[in-house]
Amino acid sequence: DYGFTNDQLIPSGMPRYDLVDTAAHPQKRILLAPSWRKYLVSEQPGLKFEAKRTAFLESSFWKETKHLLESSALFELLEKHGYVLDVKLHPIFSVYEDEFEALSNEYIRLVNSVKESDYAVFVTDYSSWVFDFVYLKRAIAYFLPDAVEFAAGLNGYHQLDLPLEDGFGPLCKTADELLSELERILKQDGSPAPEYACKMDGFFLHYDNSQRDRLYEALMRPRKR
Repeated sequence: DYGFTNDQLIPSGMPRYDLVDTAAHPQKRILLAPSWRKYLVSEQPGLKFEAKRTAFLESSFWKETKHLLESSALFELLEKHGYVLDVKLHPIFSVYEDEFEALSNEYIRLVNSVKESDYAVFVTDYSSWVFDFVYLKRAIAYFLPDAVEFAAGLNGYHQLDLPLEDGFGPLCKTADELLSELERILKQDGSPAPEYACKMDGFFLHYDNSQRDRLYEALMRPRKR
């Protein structure tokens, strides 16, 4: 797809996946990890970012996310199945921590660090972090309440190599759609639906936590002259 030939690639696997504990049994936890939005922050010199609070509060992203986190249906779903929902913000979006923190309660928590293998369910949008949970073969749902803004290129790009419609879980554009999908997932004991589990099974070349060994061996191999 990208124009590389086989001899230009090292099929080692990503080194960081050696640190992902695929043998760990997931806890009853959901991780919501939205990406940052370029159009909702102001970039300053020195890679510093400032809030555009009015734009943020009026955005479809925040309105639907707030609707989700305030929903009594979400509380009832978490309570019924014994789950908690952790929210992990991208560092650039930490300028809005106070808005998310205000919605925290006994079922919803804003967290600063996570261990991926603790989570049974991962909710994100176009974040590449999703591939860690594909590697773990955990249930995934995509939540993109600002799909129109994304398609318009307000984030600097407007399409993905792997379209969300053809991803590893259902694509939800509203809080209510996501709640319905979460209910379906939790009824399956937090497991991905068979069609998504099948895609995860064949996605990576290796699942043996030896990515770094293969990379090292390839890099240390004498080059042909």
